[in-house]
Amino acid sequence: MRTPQPFHIMVTDTNHHVRDLLKRELEKDGYSVFCVRSGIDAYHSICDSGMVDLVILDPELLYPYGHSLFADVLDNNPSLQIIIHTYHEFTSGLKTGTNVHIVEKNATSVRTLKEKIRACSLQKASCRKSQPTPIF
Repeated sequence: MRTPQPFHIMVTDTNHHVRDLLKRELEKDGYSVFCVRSGIDAYHSICDSGMVDLVILDPELLYPYGHSLFADVLDNNPSLQIIIHTYHEFTSGLKTGTNVHIVEKNATSVRTLKEKIRACSLQKASCRKSQPTPIF
């Protein structure tokens, strides 16, 4: 029987309290989580490691890349899921797509964010199952 592969989540946020809360909450749910605090660190972690399945992105961390970050990152890792985690007033102009989602921050709960993460992890797991197993 195969054991499920871990789902690796990178949390980015300018506020260390938010990063710590999300890390703690997501690790309780069994995810592998690490945090970064700058756009440059996020970019290099995604492009260099290849071990990130999902990024929870604070749009303030898009500097110095701007929205081109999505295209650059998805070119390197087309199966990467990105959740833009922000307040409603900052969502104008942000574009979603197959791999890019917006989840509004809620000061009282991370339930909506967790639901979107679960959907992304299930989608990734179903993609892994449909790929042929290599024979050595």
